[in-house]
Amino acid sequence: MAGAIASLGGILAFASCACAGASFAALGRKVFAKYCGHNIRWVQKPVEGMELIQVQVIHRHGARSLWAPLQCWARSVGAPSEHPPFRCNLPFSISVGRARPLTKHFDQPGGCGLGSLLDEAPEQFKNLAWSLNASYQHTSLWKHLSLSDDSVYLYSCDNERNLASVDLLTSQLFAGSQADSAVEIHTLPAKDDPFELPGCVATSPCDGSPVQAMEEIEMDKNYRAFASTWLQQANVSWNRENFDCILTARCAGLGLPTAIHNELADEALYWGWRQQMAPVRTTNWTSLVASRALEAIANKLKMASDGPKLAVWSTHDSTMIYLLNALGGWDGRWPGYASVVVLELYASPNKGEGETLLRVVRDGEPLTLGVCGEVLCPLSRFLAAVESWQNWGCAPETKVFEELYEGSWLVWALLSLLMILAALFGLPCRGTTLTTVREPLIA
Repeated sequence: MAGAIASLGGILAFASCACAGASFAALGRKVFAKYCGHNIRWVQKPVEGMELIQVQVIHRHGARSLWAPLQCWARSVGAPSEHPPFRCNLPFSISVGRARPLTKHFDQPGGCGLGSLLDEAPEQFKNLAWSLNASYQHTSLWKHLSLSDDSVYLYSCDNERNLASVDLLTSQLFAGSQADSAVEIHTLPAKDDPFELPGCVATSPCDGSPVQAMEEIEMDKNYRAFASTWLQQANVSWNRENFDCILTARCAGLGLPTAIHNELADEALYWGWRQQMAPVRTTNWTSLVASRALEAIANKLKMASDGPKLAVWSTHDSTMIYLLNALGGWDGRWPGYASVVVLELYASPNKGEGETLLRVVRDGEPLTLGVCGEVLCPLSRFLAAVESWQNWGCAPETKVFEELYEGSWLVWALLSLLMILAALFGLPCRGTTLTTVREPLIA
């Protein structure tokens, strides 16, 4: 079985080489197209003739400053490193009970902490709320939502930019209603939060072994040439997380040092993407670490009849990538600021007979998930795929396959799909035999 997977992987590797001649800079631009989240609005109406019974919104936070103290560039070799001069003017208030709120201010240049929301964020969530309202406001479900009852469930990673992003989104979604009432939002400590995942899963969650593809990238002559040029122009050594310096600066309209010309910056985006995503595209480790988040989403789907009708999850770009990848729905494009994945749950079209159906929409575009093979996915098939990641764990490959084989024909069909996914994204809890990082699957 592993041999069959490796063979399919070899075919895919060969196919990916066909586009290897494309400019690295051009690929960098494609991967991060629309990343800044400026002026993005969309409308995607629900499936005609079907009853919408639940909506789940998984969104990324808005525009932010650097998420870590990165050494972006320097005026000369050996000089102190610098980073984009962000300015953070959005107030973040804290209160206990109904006491007068305190407004937090960072006594740092520009008033920014690490990962602070920038001034572009309110407009980004105004546009996202407009898109959601325009898509669903005519439905019975949307008309009966209220922040004051159990029809709406809000969850956020426990940091300022995510919490503030939920506030910006819900204040626009429910504009003019319950303005002065307290709103409950659920969260967990970072170590227990299924949606707070590492930006790069560089070691196996099973045995701690490193991802082989990362070493292969660093040995690539094209990468070495880029890293040498970056050191000459930026006066700091390349770090795979430095692509965040470029993205945050550009999105905030701050520009880059003159020596870092656009072509070099775009190539930096490509190599940063390729290094960060090596575990996603050559192992299944990110799907394993995302399994708890998938379970949380699945649990809400199971509660659709008597639970919340709208669930909002405020999380990060990497988490969204891992979730989509685990379901066979990621095409290589990086989620931008205030990007969203919407899960729409529909009642059976035949008056209670037949399957409850699920549709997944990313930034207004319906997706065909690899675990389903069609846009309208039977809920049972989706839940089986989610459950498979719970069972996968660190069990030996043969044990997991035997457990699946002993199941129903539907589970066996799922196994076939998972075999394809294993070829695409890696073998169970180990580095895949296909260690070549594929190019973005984008047009």
